[in-house]
Amino acid sequence: MFDMILVIGGAYQGKEKFAESLREQEKKAGRERTIVPQFHEWVKNCMKAEQNIEEELREKLAQEPDQIIVCDELGCGVVPMDAFERAWRERTGRIGCELAKQAEAVYRVTCGIGTRIK
Repeated sequence: MFDMILVIGGAYQGKEKFAESLREQEKKAGRERTIVPQFHEWVKNCMKAEQNIEEELREKLAQEPDQIIVCDELGCGVVPMDAFERAWRERTGRIGCELAKQAEAVYRVTCGIGTRIK
């Protein structure tokens, strides 16, 4: 289990602003956290570079475990025709599931309102 917080939700739902408010709350409690915005794009870039995403992520979390990871939910829309886009969508979803299992807390943001789901 990591000390990381995962913030998920659809595109343009206020996830980054919510993550900022979480970071401020944590700061008041004496805990510094780094926000990792657009995690789904990081996954895409790793896939394009044919990097081992899981290994890269383990290293990233080992170096800085107190992160707030912000990720779009990609599986709620139209299935892309492009094979790479489908693979990226699936990979991001599966990695998100693993992150959620290991996270200290998970929030889903809709219309700027965060709901703690773990």
